[in-house]
Amino acid sequence: MKHQLRPVQSLDGLWDFSFLGRVNSSSLTPDIVAAWEKALVPSAFDALPDYAGKRGAAVYRRVVEVPSGRRARLEFGAVSIWCRVFVDGAPCAEHACGYAPFTVDIPPANHSTREIAVVVDNRLNFERAPMHAPFFDFYQYGG
Repeated sequence: MKHQLRPVQSLDGLWDFSFLGRVNSSSLTPDIVAAWEKALVPSAFDALPDYAGKRGAAVYRRVVEVPSGRRARLEFGAVSIWCRVFVDGAPCAEHACGYAPFTVDIPPANHSTREIAVVVDNRLNFERAPMHAPFFDFYQYGG
């Protein structure tokens, strides 16, 4: 049986970014974002000078190419503290932890240009992410 190698592409680098602050991230969809700037991934947005120490929701966005009709997989090293991943505007996965890697499958589509958006919330919410509490001996970064 002949196996084809599948290309692996790092998505590290500049992504579109928007900090939205104290909005309800549970019902947030990336299409409401009106203004974008650039942010490096991987990074923690609350460690960047403009957002140092800020808590709230943010959105990261990037366009990728996936051959038409093919599936793909996103591998995240970590997203802190909670996130919801969208592909082409549709929610595909949710993750709460911050310290654990996770994967998201991109379903096949009839087009090759795919938009990945990640809604991130770095607020401490014990019900959503019980590993994170407001009183630790270290700062819990988000992004």
